[in-house]
Amino acid sequence: MRDALFDLGVKWAIDPGRPRISADMSSAWTTLIADWLGEGTLPLLVRKHRGDRGSCVVGAGGRTLIPTDNSPAQWAFAMAHSGCCPRLDEITCLLERGELPIAMILGLQDTSAEGP
Repeated sequence: MRDALFDLGVKWAIDPGRPRISADMSSAWTTLIADWLGEGTLPLLVRKHRGDRGSCVVGAGGRTLIPTDNSPAQWAFAMAHSGCCPRLDEITCLLERGELPIAMILGLQDTSAEGP
């Protein structure tokens, strides 16, 4: 079974029908990610398995961290595959509007104590 899975993976990797990202788009995303890391005011999305996805946590260095599932990576691949790469100055708006997903499913929050 292991060999069959390995062979399947090799065939998928070289299949011309496999979705691919252009070199230019890959470069644009690499630049965006490097700039995002270097911009100290933008939150970092951190892949976590715990139930605190979507919360804001202040890291040891003072940077805001947002625990996520695989949704941001899947969103980034879909964007890159369609030929889109946001600008660094768009990231905050994308997060605020929920257009950059941070989790497939978030737990329900008790809103009974909140006002209208």
